[in-house]
Amino acid sequence: MLYASSSGPANVTCLAQDSSGQPVKLSNVSLHQTVTANGRTWEGMFDIAVPAAGTYEISCRSQGGQVVFGVGKGLVASVGTVAGGALMAFLIPTAGFLLAFVVTIVVFVRRRRARRHLAASTQGGTWSQGTPYGV
Repeated sequence: MLYASSSGPANVTCLAQDSSGQPVKLSNVSLHQTVTANGRTWEGMFDIAVPAAGTYEISCRSQGGQVVFGVGKGLVASVGTVAGGALMAFLIPTAGFLLAFVVTIVVFVRRRRARRHLAASTQGGTWSQGTPYGV
């Protein structure tokens, strides 16, 4: 994201290129973004389509007031990172809870089946080893 801070109204034109001189696409921002830092207000001017890590040259001209330029992350990208982090902070514990719940149900069902099987084998079974002593 290319930001600009000006002392008054200004008409800004910018070009960007990579280290080999190939043009890099600058597009108008889709969402108006304003950031205030150290008493200076920065307005998002252009999204920079950087295809890969490397060195890029950006040149800008302004007509009107004095303009200072800066490059940084867009607020939309930062919000996406924060939202993703918040979502993960919710999803990871939820997944852990669901896993613990499923394991508890599986253990409960298997123990209940084992108890029923044990009870069925001890109740109503016939004595298969002849007559008991003392009878």
